[in-house]
Amino acid sequence: MAVPSGTVSVVDTISSSTVASGSLDSSGNASLSWTALAGTYNFVVNYSGDSNFDPGASAPIPYVVTAVLQNVTVNASVAPPSPAGAGTGVVFSVGVVPAS
Repeated sequence: MAVPSGTVSVVDTISSSTVASGSLDSSGNASLSWTALAGTYNFVVNYSGDSNFDPGASAPIPYVVTAVLQNVTVNASVAPPSPAGAGTGVVFSVGVVPAS
C-alpha cells in the first residue's frame, strides 16, 4: 500500500498566517514546531496531496497560549483510508501540544 508523501502546513485561520510547514517522512508523519505569542489560535493542518492521494485539511483545532511565548508542536499523521485506491483522500491524525 502506498504511503502518502508531500507536505503539510499549519495555518492559523484567525490571522490567515502559515505558522509552520514541512515534508512528510517515509511513514507519512510530520512534526512541526514554532514559537507562538500569548493569544488564541485556530489551527488547520493542510496536506498538499501527491500522485496517489488527494489534498486535504484537518478540522480546525482551537488552541490558547497563556505564556508570553510558548513553543508549540503539531504532530500530523497522514494515512490512506482502508481500502485505498489511486486518487483517494487521506485520514488525518493531528495533535497540538506545548513543545518542551
